[in-house]
Amino acid sequence: MFLIQSMFQLIVLIQYTYQLHIQFQLKNHTQSLWKNQLLIQLRLLSIDLTQLSLRNQLVFQSKCQFHNLTLSRNLMP
Repeated sequence: MFLIQSMFQLIVLIQYTYQLHIQFQLKNHTQSLWKNQLLIQLRLLSIDLTQLSLRNQLVFQSKCQFHNLTLSRNLMP
């Protein structure tokens, strides 16, 4: 009887340990996914900022070209 009870307790302990192991793996996996998602969001933000910077450069260049064109027209005899 003692042997059967001990075997049952061992099985329960193994199941509990396995469940803890699975929960730990799931937690690590979830944290890894969250970290990867955050890195992706940061990369997308970086791309957006780069696009905005390029757009601003284009606007500035076009304003400079327009200003230079206006100046050259005003300087023409």
